[in-house]
Amino acid sequence: MWLYLFPAYIQWFYCFWIRNVLILLGLVLVPIAILTEVKPGVTRFGSQSPMRFKKPGRVGNWIFSNVRYRLLWLWGNDEDGFGGDRYGNWWLDRDKEPYTFWSKFNWSAIRNPVNNASRYWRLMSCNVNECLIKYWGDPFTDDNPRIRGWFFIRARKRDSHLTYYGVRYVTKTTVWFIGLKFEPGHFTKVQPLNNRDKGFSMRAKADTTLKTLGCNLLLWLFMSWPIALTYFVV
Repeated sequence: MWLYLFPAYIQWFYCFWIRNVLILLGLVLVPIAILTEVKPGVTRFGSQSPMRFKKPGRVGNWIFSNVRYRLLWLWGNDEDGFGGDRYGNWWLDRDKEPYTFWSKFNWSAIRNPVNNASRYWRLMSCNVNECLIKYWGDPFTDDNPRIRGWFFIRARKRDSHLTYYGVRYVTKTTVWFIGLKFEPGHFTKVQPLNNRDKGFSMRAKADTTLKTLGCNLLLWLFMSWPIALTYFVV
């Protein structure tokens, strides 16, 4: 495992900074994408729109809208669109108004930014059905329900040398995740179309808001020290 930590960090480093640059660009480009949106009536996964929210107890319709222009595809959302998830969770959080401009902007630029880039752009994601994996640690480690432990995954595409990495570490009070959002269980069977693409993510969660902020600050420092070192050395 130790031999793979350096290439893993290199991959996480460029994914982290590319994603952050795209998020900043999205503050300008997402409003353009929303104002020029298209409502195709069906997603790439076959979900029809409009449709009733899929989660019991949610009253309302999910309406799929997405980017019209290919140049803006990285900032779109091919699964849920601009109006939030199909289950109605975003609809409930938005006080039953998920389809206003500001709600769509909040979902697509703040809450769930550069979704297509993170999930489907092969620079930062992989199709688990096309990969062979090797992992170290406890494969049952999970954050929901909380199962303490850790695992490190190396996944390589069968038909190329493309390799992807991910690590998860769960304690009694914190959850740490860096890399692609796959886990050992994803490779035990063929995944359906809407669950096969796993993209880059970096996050930390804790039992208090202040502790969560502190943990995420540590992750930012972890990804920033090469830049700081270069600045002071050069």
